[in-house]
Amino acid sequence: MTPNADASTPASAPAPARRRWVSNMRWILLLLGVWFVVTFVVAFFARDLSMRIFGWPFAYWVAGQGAPIVYVLITVLYAWRTNRAADAAAQHDEAAQRDASESSHLPPSI
Repeated sequence: MTPNADASTPASAPAPARRRWVSNMRWILLLLGVWFVVTFVVAFFARDLSMRIFGWPFAYWVAGQGAPIVYVLITVLYAWRTNRAADAAAQHDEAAQRDASESSHLPPSI
């Protein structure tokens, strides 16, 4: 066993748990990328657009209306995806426990 690996690190976790953790980290990075683009890139380039909506510049509408809507959508998407992954993990764990309990009732083979 390596000195840096202990029971609390994802690297030492069982394979299905590790895959779930890696998948979750990918989703987090993807959603943080969307957050960064909406917060900094779109708002930065929106200043150059000379459009006016109801008398206000387009950058104001992006910052004041569009970005918060995207933030809420990011939160809802992450919550939905995490709940779906947790349900799948629970079903996998239940199936594994059921298989283990069924095999423990069998008499030992000679």
